[in-house]
Amino acid sequence: MLRSVIDRCEKGVGQETPEVPRSFGILGQQLEHQGNYEDAKVMYQRVVEGYQRLLGPEHPHTLSWLSDLSRLLETQKEYEKALPLYQKAFSGLQKVLGPDHPETLKTYNIYSALLQKLKDVAPDLV
Repeated sequence: MLRSVIDRCEKGVGQETPEVPRSFGILGQQLEHQGNYEDAKVMYQRVVEGYQRLLGPEHPHTLSWLSDLSRLLETQKEYEKALPLYQKAFSGLQKVLGPDHPETLKTYNIYSALLQKLKDVAPDLV
């Protein structure tokens, strides 16, 4: 049903509204919760691309979804892809929202935990 809503939204208002990437994000979250990580990853990438185009690469929505995409890549053990995206999301959020903002801290904590984990699992990546 959500896919149908997205199709109608894209046809009705086009790609030039933040509602379309937001809808991709909702669908991506549902797919992730169902364990369909590959399709969820595609949706998260579409969210990030849409927000980058509409709001800019340093907008908090763009950076927050970039962090979510990183987390999903980490879940799939795609550490080499996740690390630079976490770094980009964290540094962008720190710059835009500040170091003490909850979204910045959340991204930092997840990113730090991954770095710690990789010291044991894949030290060549850290």
